[in-house]
Amino acid sequence: MSRRVNLVLALTLVVVAAGLFPASVGAATYELSSPSAVDTPDRTVSFGGDSFDIDESARVSQGDRLVLDVTAPTNASYTVELRDSNRGYEDDADGTGSDSVTFSTGSLSPGTYFAAVYADGSIQTLMPVVVKGYAVSEQIPDTAEAGTSFAVSTTLTEEASAPSPNDVEVVVAEDGSENIVAQESLSENGSMEYTGTVSVSETGEYNVYIFVRGNDEVDGENVLIGLSDPQELEVTMAEEEPSSPEPGTETPDGTDTPDGTDTPDETETPEDDEDAAGGGGGGGGGAGGGGADDASTETSTATETATETETAPSTDSPGENGDSMGDSTSTAETMSTDDEGDTSTPADSTDASTETTDTQLPVGALPLLFALLVVGGLAARARR
Repeated sequence: MSRRVNLVLALTLVVVAAGLFPASVGAATYELSSPSAVDTPDRTVSFGGDSFDIDESARVSQGDRLVLDVTAPTNASYTVELRDSNRGYEDDADGTGSDSVTFSTGSLSPGTYFAAVYADGSIQTLMPVVVKGYAVSEQIPDTAEAGTSFAVSTTLTEEASAPSPNDVEVVVAEDGSENIVAQESLSENGSMEYTGTVSVSETGEYNVYIFVRGNDEVDGENVLIGLSDPQELEVTMAEEEPSSPEPGTETPDGTDTPDGTDTPDETETPEDDEDAAGGGGGGGGGAGGGGADDASTETSTATETATETETAPSTDSPGENGDSMGDSTSTAETMSTDDEGDTSTPADSTDASTETTDTQLPVGALPLLFALLVVGGLAARARR
């Protein structure tokens, strides 16, 4: 009786374990890779009723060997089939366990194909294959500013009897997730030369691709007949330009902007003192001019220089006031002597202050002198 109970318990444990871990024991895992594979933006491909996530494609030139590496369970048998973009059969190769298979591409037209691993009656894994019609040479910057367009150019070189490109695109995808964030068509500028611009709104690390598409369609897109290697792109924050101050506002250095510019304070230049020294002499001449026709006009010379010292004697010449006997002399000097005999020179300046000294006969001296001359003349005549 106890043996039957133990057997039942053992069978129950086996059934429960099988139900709890059906996929962890002996689960078949297949992977497909290629030495000629290049990273591509992530996308999902439907094939044979199943969906497959794709993040790379094999890329070969027409006539080159296509090598595919299969990772499979030990001793597992499988078939790798090569199909065109419409899922039509092209070729196949068998393998066992982890192995490599090879296909010839000499008879394949440029375009997109699929390598699919069939095992246990279903497709286990899938890889797109691009047979190139054009080699791609691209010029893409290493860095760009977020939100600012940057230039992209590419030159195509025909490798096989390929149809003319239906479209040439620049595609930007996030590094890591490979989600497409920007995609733009390029314009042809010459013989197989294409240029254009594209922008990325967010900072970060990205990969940039050039896609050359043909006329046939697969999954709603034109097939690839050319594919570049991914180029790394770093997108940084745009540098903020310093804002220009509004007219009339004060800038940090304390100066005003052009529309509100304060003109420098006017520097008052000393008025010429040409007549300052001669004013007194003129007054004396005017006082004595009531009884004479000739006047002595004083000429005062104002010297305005910081480097020369000159003495300008000036002798009054007979003038309207009738001071014919005037012996007025004006002396202008740029050096002055103080009370202790020291000579001081004026400070450096553009206008040197000139001190003028006037020697003027007292008021009424001329009539008295004239009278003395007359009396002297009469006395001399009387002696004779």
